[in-house]
Amino acid sequence: MRIVIVDTTLQGPLIGGAQIFLPFLIKGLYAKGHEVHLVANDKPDKRIEKQITESGAIMHSRLWKRNTLVEDAAPIFANWVNNLYPDIYLISVSADIGWVVLPYLDPAIATFTIGHSNKDAFYYPSRHYKNFLTETIGVSHEICRKYNFIAGFDKSKIHWIPYGIKPSVYLPDRMNTDVLKLIFVGRIEEVDKRISDVVAIIKKLEEKKINYQFRIIGDGSRFEQIKKELVTEIYNKKVHLTGWCKGDEVLNFLQQSDIFILTSSSEGFSISLIEAMANGCCPVVTDIPSGSVQLIKNEINGYLINVGDIDAFAIRLLYLAEHHEALNKMRNAAWETGRNFSIDKMVDAYLDCFVKGIATLRSSPRKSDAHFPLIESCRSKYPRWLRILKIKSKALMKSAYLQV
Repeated sequence: MRIVIVDTTLQGPLIGGAQIFLPFLIKGLYAKGHEVHLVANDKPDKRIEKQITESGAIMHSRLWKRNTLVEDAAPIFANWVNNLYPDIYLISVSADIGWVVLPYLDPAIATFTIGHSNKDAFYYPSRHYKNFLTETIGVSHEICRKYNFIAGFDKSKIHWIPYGIKPSVYLPDRMNTDVLKLIFVGRIEEVDKRISDVVAIIKKLEEKKINYQFRIIGDGSRFEQIKKELVTEIYNKKVHLTGWCKGDEVLNFLQQSDIFILTSSSEGFSISLIEAMANGCCPVVTDIPSGSVQLIKNEINGYLINVGDIDAFAIRLLYLAEHHEALNKMRNAAWETGRNFSIDKMVDAYLDCFVKGIATLRSSPRKSDAHFPLIESCRSKYPRWLRILKIKSKALMKSAYLQV
């Protein structure tokens, strides 16, 4: 197969599960003999650049001129795609161009989109361009449900394909059971991730005099703030702020930990949570509809806590600190759950989905429509000439700034 994947967010600044999983998918597709073209806005963020480069994808950036209106860029991009003539066109993450191009594409190209997060930003474009999409993919059951409920897709065209990860081949042993080792992996942000709750949990651990070590892996806009808030705990070597880590380093830290903490108010299908479980961590995480409830059976392979309930987090952590046998039993159950989500299974599921989409397209071909209206988020109340002038002015200001 020839496959085109679009992700116009790879240049950052927010790198999450939707971007991290992509090199593994591409590498798996490439290993099975498929030709993969990855379309991006610009050079990938340095945190994942090497993985993207080594994935086997043929990279394409700036297929349209900088500072081009999206409605002008869409026919240019469509012409490139149609000339390439892929079997599959897949929107992974795109705010505009990935969607706007759909009505221009050759009807013989099977088109797909992935819902990575339980956010309207994934459902509304899908609803608007529904007639130009062959199939949809959701990384959680909740996302799949909303593709049906909000976007109006028939259930037969919705596929659940969770992220694939590298599981540990055995349950990692714990040499020192006197110290409760906790870990958080994710963006250091308040929105969605609620990183301030992680700080509050650490303060509760101190208050209850639990013998612990807490490793925080990730970066983001709140990194320096929590560094200040946890200065005492960092100095006493109770908390370790690791920053961004490479994938294998993260797995190593997970295998040295007892408990994985997630305080999010919203997730898609947390790749960090799956990795943690598959590498021997007991999850103590927020009870949110997308992802966590699929993976965790409360009090069997982890704990589900109401969002923002710091006292409940503390109670569960104190119990696990005092009951090593219960902790190890839950770690084992978590590992048994997490190790089912392999990269090979993910890649095979995508290929099965692609084959089904191609068959669906042959039996029910769609039509192209170059006059199809733009999605509302891409429309503007300002006249065309003014929008072009605004774009050019911004470009000139940026160029002048860089030359100073």
